[in-house]
Amino acid sequence: MNTITIAGNVGHDCELRYTQDGKPVASFSVASTRGGRGKEKTVWFRCTIWNDYAETMTPYITRGTAITVFGQIDMEPRVWQDKQGNYRAGIDVTVKSIRLQGGRDSGGQREEQPAAQDDGGVPW
Repeated sequence: MNTITIAGNVGHDCELRYTQDGKPVASFSVASTRGGRGKEKTVWFRCTIWNDYAETMTPYITRGTAITVFGQIDMEPRVWQDKQGNYRAGIDVTVKSIRLQGGRDSGGQREEQPAAQDDGGVPW
């Protein structure tokens, strides 16, 4: 099995939708940056959460949130052409579990984290 752990920041609020047969599915992107000043490289990962875990996690995954994602990589990279005609590639991840990193709500209290998903909810 191919697994990945991604630590980074959420690029946009998580979007929850439902398949034709009513299964919840949510998606969001995570930017992971490495390297030093002036030599930083950022990789974007498109993440997908399935079933009840998608509904549970959607309110917590908002733009800018520091997050660690544990999941499985899709074996085929996603390739597209941007508006300037440059080819781009991205990596899709099916999420197994998520850990929110730190953060405090507006009242200064530590935010509660939802429980991690069990292995039974992932469609692989």
